[in-house]
Amino acid sequence: MEEITPNSIGLEFDRGTLLLEMDNPALLYDVIDKRKIIPDSRVNRWRCDAFYYRDILEMLLSTGYELDDRVADWKRLYWNRIELHTLRREQKKAIKPGRRTKEASWLCLQGLGRRKWLFL
Repeated sequence: MEEITPNSIGLEFDRGTLLLEMDNPALLYDVIDKRKIIPDSRVNRWRCDAFYYRDILEMLLSTGYELDDRVADWKRLYWNRIELHTLRREQKKAIKPGRRTKEASWLCLQGLGRRKWLFL
């Protein structure tokens, strides 16, 4: 995070939480519900659950302070490739209604005592 000036607030994502940085913590507690943020002495910032992002963002924007919002600095996500066998006739039949209506469905592939659940 860049250096925070007296009239700015820093906000970034960190492993499922939001980190807030500000020189004036009293203002932070005046604007944000104290139950949503906690001080984190390991990094000398305040922390809250990431699902509060929209609420926190709206509250911080209402202060008139300059906001350094770095939450949207997306990082590339890599998924492991899953190798599946060709679906059997009954498996294809099971997912057909979901594909026709374009709704998601779950499919359980069983074999040799193992199960794989697929979200389609």
